[in-house]
Amino acid sequence: MKNRALLMDCHIRELKDFVKKHDLGSKLKVCNERDLKAIKASYPDIPEDFLAVLAHLGWGSYGNDSFMIYNGLLEPSDIFDDETANEMSGYLFLGDDFSGWMFGYDTTCVPWKILLFDHNECLPQGENRPTTISEFIFSELRMYLSD
Repeated sequence: MKNRALLMDCHIRELKDFVKKHDLGSKLKVCNERDLKAIKASYPDIPEDFLAVLAHLGWGSYGNDSFMIYNGLLEPSDIFDDETANEMSGYLFLGDDFSGWMFGYDTTCVPWKILLFDHNECLPQGENRPTTISEFIFSELRMYLSD
C-alpha cells in the first residue's frame, strides 16, 4: 500500500511538471482540504488518484480549454433528464470536453473504472485505456500537443 502511494505521488508530480513545462494554457485551481474531505465523505470508494489530482494539480480547464476536470463528482441526475439519469445509475462524472464528450467512473466495478461517453452513450474502451485519472489527463494532453 505504501509503495502504491509513493508511485501515485511520483506520477502526480510528473503530470504537474508536464503541464507546467508545456504551458498548455490550463486554468487550474487546487481543492482545499475541507473540500477534499467532503468529497471523500460523500464517496468513500473514490479513487485516491482523483483526489490527488484535485489536491496537487487542480480542477478546471486543461490544454487551452481542451477538456475540464470538475471540482468533484457529478451524479447522472446533475446532467441528464430523469429517464436518462436512471439508465446511467452507477456512473459518476468527473469531466468533459465542453461539447458532449464526458468521462466518468463506473462505480459498479472494484476498483472504479474510467469510462468515456459521447453524450449519454458509453464508448467502447480499448485494451490500453487509462486506468487512473492522471493517466487519462496525460493521454489527453499528449494528444493535444500532437495536434
